[in-house]
Amino acid sequence: MQGKGIARVVATGERTALWWIVAGGLLMLGLALFVPFMNALFHFQTPPLDHLALTLAITTAILTLMASPRSAPGQTVGHR
Repeated sequence: MQGKGIARVVATGERTALWWIVAGGLLMLGLALFVPFMNALFHFQTPPLDHLALTLAITTAILTLMASPRSAPGQTVGHR
C-alpha cells in the first residue's frame, strides 16, 4: 500500500474488511445523529449545517494536502 493514494486503494478493493468496518461505523454514526429515536437514545443533538460544512471543508483540505506529492529533503516538487 506504500505510495498509493487513498482513492486508488479504495477503488482496487484492498483491505476489504477495513472498508466494511469504516462504512458500518459511518452508517451507525449517521443513524445516531439524524434518526430521532437513535438521536434521543444516545443523547445527541443534530449538528448545525454550518458545523457539518466546516467539518467537510477541513477534512477535504487535510486529505488534499496529504495526497499532494512530496519531495525528498533538499528537492523541490517536479525536479529530480
